[in-house]
Amino acid sequence: MRRHLPLLTIVFCQGLLGLIATFLYYVTRPEFAEAYKDFDGHIPAHAMLALSSWYLPSLIAIAVVFDAIALLSRKPRARNAMLGVGLVLPAIGLAAAIDGIFVPLFQSAPGH
Repeated sequence: MRRHLPLLTIVFCQGLLGLIATFLYYVTRPEFAEAYKDFDGHIPAHAMLALSSWYLPSLIAIAVVFDAIALLSRKPRARNAMLGVGLVLPAIGLAAAIDGIFVPLFQSAPGH
């Protein structure tokens, strides 16, 4: 069990990223897309990317693809590398999406 603990931890973290991305896609993204319709300022490119219909699902797909590659890999080092890439790339993409969705609206809020 101890030998598989890092792998289980990575897969668990990928699952959490998937849950957060799903929540953002179905709950937060539509609400903020409506808010951005009345937005007077410049909408940054990463905000438009985060509000697109394909970006968040593609982050989940990236994790799944790299997990599948990891499962097919016979070498533990390659497997661990693929699992790590499947965690890090979606995490960076999710952080950019959260920044893109929330920050521009809050920066333009009165009193800021």
